[in-house]
Amino acid sequence: MNGPPPTREAHSRPLRGPGSPARSRADLAIALPTALVGLTAAVPAVMHLVAVTVVAVTQRGGYDARLAELLVIGTTVLVIGLVVLGAVPALLRGERRVLRRAALASGLYGLIGILMVPVDPPFAGAIAIFGGYALVAWRLSTRRR
Repeated sequence: MNGPPPTREAHSRPLRGPGSPARSRADLAIALPTALVGLTAAVPAVMHLVAVTVVAVTQRGGYDARLAELLVIGTTVLVIGLVVLGAVPALLRGERRVLRRAALASGLYGLIGILMVPVDPPFAGAIAIFGGYALVAWRLSTRRR
Protein backbone atom coordinates (compact mmCIF):
# COMPACT_ATOMS: atom_id res chain seq x y z
CA MET A 1 0.00 0.00 0.00
CA ASN A 2 1.20 3.48 -0.84
CA GLY A 3 -0.64 5.22 1.97
CA PRO A 4 -3.34 7.86 1.79
CA PRO A 5 -3.85 9.83 -1.43
CA PRO A 6 -1.98 13.12 -1.64
CA THR A 7 -3.84 16.15 -0.42
CA ARG A 8 -4.00 19.53 -2.05
CA GLU A 9 -1.31 20.77 0.30
CA ALA A 10 1.06 18.08 -0.94
CA HIS A 11 1.14 19.79 -4.34
CA SER A 12 2.10 23.13 -2.84
CA ARG A 13 5.85 23.35 -2.44
CA PRO A 14 7.02 25.68 0.32
CA LEU A 15 9.49 28.38 -0.64
CA ARG A 16 11.74 27.45 2.30
CA GLY A 17 11.88 24.51 4.69
CA PRO A 18 9.73 24.54 7.84
CA GLY A 19 11.39 26.24 10.75
CA SER A 20 13.90 28.04 8.56
CA PRO A 21 14.67 31.52 9.97
CA ALA A 22 14.73 32.97 6.45
CA ARG A 23 11.30 31.55 5.71
CA SER A 24 9.25 34.44 7.04
CA ARG A 25 11.45 37.04 5.33
CA ALA A 26 11.31 35.19 2.00
CA ASP A 27 7.55 34.78 2.26
CA LEU A 28 7.14 38.45 3.13
CA ALA A 29 9.46 39.50 0.30
CA ILE A 30 7.16 37.74 -2.18
CA ALA A 31 3.83 38.53 -0.52
CA LEU A 32 4.41 42.29 -0.11
CA PRO A 33 4.89 43.08 -3.83
CA THR A 34 1.97 40.78 -4.60
CA ALA A 35 -0.25 42.73 -2.20
CA LEU A 36 0.91 46.03 -3.68
CA VAL A 37 0.19 44.86 -7.23
CA GLY A 38 -3.25 43.59 -6.20
CA LEU A 39 -4.09 46.85 -4.43
CA THR A 40 -2.79 48.84 -7.41
CA ALA A 41 -5.43 47.12 -9.52
CA ALA A 42 -8.32 46.76 -7.05
CA VAL A 43 -8.44 50.21 -5.44
CA PRO A 44 -8.49 52.26 -8.68
CA ALA A 45 -10.97 49.76 -10.15
CA VAL A 46 -13.41 50.40 -7.30
CA MET A 47 -12.94 54.16 -7.66
CA HIS A 48 -13.46 53.80 -11.44
CA LEU A 49 -16.70 51.86 -10.95
CA VAL A 50 -18.04 54.41 -8.48
CA ALA A 51 -17.08 57.39 -10.64
CA VAL A 52 -18.53 55.87 -13.81
CA THR A 53 -21.80 55.04 -12.07
CA VAL A 54 -22.12 58.50 -10.49
CA VAL A 55 -21.41 60.29 -13.79
CA ALA A 56 -23.83 58.03 -15.66
CA VAL A 57 -26.64 58.64 -13.19
CA THR A 58 -26.12 62.37 -12.60
CA GLN A 59 -25.00 63.64 -16.01
CA ARG A 60 -26.06 61.15 -18.66
CA GLY A 61 -29.47 60.18 -17.37
CA GLY A 62 -28.75 56.52 -16.76
CA TYR A 63 -27.46 53.41 -18.48
CA ASP A 64 -26.05 53.52 -22.02
CA ALA A 65 -23.58 51.57 -24.16
CA ARG A 66 -20.57 53.63 -23.02
CA LEU A 67 -21.44 52.95 -19.39
CA ALA A 68 -21.61 49.24 -20.13
CA GLU A 69 -18.13 49.26 -21.67
CA LEU A 70 -16.65 51.20 -18.76
CA LEU A 71 -18.32 48.91 -16.22
CA VAL A 72 -16.90 45.83 -17.97
CA ILE A 73 -13.39 47.32 -17.92
CA GLY A 74 -13.68 48.31 -14.26
CA THR A 75 -15.13 44.95 -13.21
CA THR A 76 -12.44 43.04 -15.10
CA VAL A 77 -9.65 45.01 -13.44
CA LEU A 78 -11.32 44.60 -10.02
CA VAL A 79 -11.51 40.82 -10.43
CA ILE A 80 -7.86 40.69 -11.50
CA GLY A 81 -6.87 42.73 -8.44
CA LEU A 82 -8.88 40.46 -6.15
CA VAL A 83 -7.29 37.33 -7.65
CA VAL A 84 -3.83 38.75 -7.04
CA LEU A 85 -4.77 39.86 -3.50
CA GLY A 86 -6.24 36.43 -2.83
CA ALA A 87 -2.79 34.91 -3.29
CA VAL A 88 -1.23 36.92 -0.46
CA PRO A 89 -2.32 34.76 2.54
CA ALA A 90 -1.11 31.57 0.84
CA LEU A 91 2.18 33.23 -0.09
CA LEU A 92 2.68 34.19 3.55
CA ARG A 93 2.26 30.49 4.38
CA GLY A 94 4.97 29.67 1.82
CA GLU A 95 2.77 28.09 -0.85
CA ARG A 96 4.20 28.49 -4.32
CA ARG A 97 1.29 27.35 -6.51
CA VAL A 98 -0.72 30.52 -5.91
CA LEU A 99 2.15 32.61 -7.24
CA ARG A 100 1.47 31.22 -10.71
CA ARG A 101 -2.19 32.26 -10.44
CA ALA A 102 -1.17 35.77 -9.40
CA ALA A 103 1.33 35.93 -12.26
CA LEU A 104 -1.31 34.91 -14.81
CA ALA A 105 -3.81 37.47 -13.51
CA SER A 106 -1.17 40.18 -13.51
CA GLY A 107 -0.10 39.23 -17.03
CA LEU A 108 -3.71 39.47 -18.15
CA TYR A 109 -3.87 43.00 -16.77
CA GLY A 110 -0.66 43.80 -18.65
CA LEU A 111 -2.36 42.63 -21.86
CA ILE A 112 -5.38 44.79 -21.09
CA GLY A 113 -2.95 47.68 -20.65
CA ILE A 114 -1.53 47.04 -24.12
CA LEU A 115 -5.02 47.15 -25.61
CA MET A 116 -5.93 50.31 -23.69
CA VAL A 117 -2.82 52.40 -24.51
CA PRO A 118 -4.23 53.82 -27.80
CA VAL A 119 -7.36 54.94 -25.95
CA ASP A 120 -5.75 56.01 -22.67
CA PRO A 121 -1.94 56.47 -22.83
CA PRO A 122 -1.36 56.31 -19.03
CA PHE A 123 -2.09 52.59 -19.27
CA ALA A 124 1.49 52.21 -20.50
CA GLY A 125 2.51 52.29 -16.83
CA ALA A 126 0.26 49.32 -16.17
CA ILE A 127 2.15 47.32 -18.77
CA ALA A 128 5.44 47.91 -16.98
CA ILE A 129 4.12 47.29 -13.44
CA PHE A 130 1.88 44.30 -14.08
CA GLY A 131 3.91 42.77 -16.90
CA GLY A 132 7.11 43.03 -14.87
CA TYR A 133 5.47 41.49 -11.81
CA ALA A 134 4.00 38.71 -13.96
CA LEU A 135 7.42 37.81 -15.40
CA VAL A 136 9.15 37.77 -12.01
CA ALA A 137 6.32 35.90 -10.29
CA TRP A 138 6.12 33.33 -13.09
CA ARG A 139 9.88 32.74 -12.86
CA LEU A 140 9.69 32.29 -9.09
CA SER A 141 6.71 29.93 -9.38
CA THR A 142 8.48 27.64 -11.84
CA ARG A 143 11.86 27.62 -10.11
CA ARG A 144 13.02 24.19 -8.98
CA ARG A 145 14.35 23.73 -5.46
